[in-house]
Amino acid sequence: MEVEVNPDESRNLVKREDESKHKADKSNESFHQAKKILDKHNRILITGVQGAGKTYLAKSLVAELGKKGKKLENLWISDLTQLRAKQNKPIAEGIFILDEIFYELQTKSRVMETFNVLQSFLESSVNKTVLITMPSYIWNKHKDTFTQATLDEVHIDLNQRNTSEKRLILRYFMKQYALSERESGRICGAEIALLEDAGPKAIGFPALILWLCTTPSKENIERLISHPLSAMSREVKSMKESKDKQERGMYLILAYMALHGGVLEVNDVDKNLFGELREKFEPDYDVTDIKKDAEKMTINQFLFKNGNGNYEFNLNIMKKIVFVSVAEDTTVFVQKHCKKDNYLRYIIDKENFEEEIKEDYSECFIKI
Repeated sequence: MEVEVNPDESRNLVKREDESKHKADKSNESFHQAKKILDKHNRILITGVQGAGKTYLAKSLVAELGKKGKKLENLWISDLTQLRAKQNKPIAEGIFILDEIFYELQTKSRVMETFNVLQSFLESSVNKTVLITMPSYIWNKHKDTFTQATLDEVHIDLNQRNTSEKRLILRYFMKQYALSERESGRICGAEIALLEDAGPKAIGFPALILWLCTTPSKENIERLISHPLSAMSREVKSMKESKDKQERGMYLILAYMALHGGVLEVNDVDKNLFGELREKFEPDYDVTDIKKDAEKMTINQFLFKNGNGNYEFNLNIMKKIVFVSVAEDTTVFVQKHCKKDNYLRYIIDKENFEEEIKEDYSECFIKI
């Protein structure tokens, strides 16, 4: 897993990715459909399974709105507490992005509580631009309630991409990651299954393709397509249990990020949390290697560097899988270091969870 990192090459890669993403957005049917909804209604509800590109589409729309001349404040709200705080303090001009206020494991009472606050917020923000993301599981389960609030009129479902858009995504990622002829042939050989099949229920098409383009796995590609979450879990487990200190060190960084909001600020690391994780997973890790190892993981695509120079998970699904792998052995420790609301997003009560969650999301949640 040794990778030599050339800083200039890394910066050029980020620039090329930004440019190619912009071009991909412009020819993306979902983007244009979403833009029309937003232009007409000033708000949009984006649904899809995890990895369908909900947050990415929201970011693309925000970037597009920012080109209209005015510098608009972007307020990202990811839980009910934040939404309540903003409910009675509207900004003069700006964009609200309500991302992750709904999540798969919310109880019905929690969904209704969140929905009622959301409805009140929308009524008091009629002239504001509001983007909302929601997991397909929650939308399907409570569709009647959301329809009564006319959210169906501003709804776009990213699970419903047609074959041409899927092909665009496939070609985009293959080009972006400069796949070798052998790797390209491996994926193109499964193109019919990827484009025509409804696909795995628990992972969106963009996330699946991105992962197929970047995974070092040597497994049969049909197996990877059929059981992607299990394969991702095996990949994370192999890092965690590796005999190679560098791989265990990289797992340590991922574990820290999974418990720290999914973000690594190299110059502002929580020393207590990182230290405790270090004792559990790799006591000999040299903390001065954090930035170097994080940079290496932008090359193998576990991470990407955001506009603030901090590191984030390339796939939110991977953040969930890493979180679960940490909690498997140290549940009490994870509870101690994680906000209650965030922790509950990963906990399934074995007595009460539904078969759909058990079937589709088994690798992403902790069963207690």
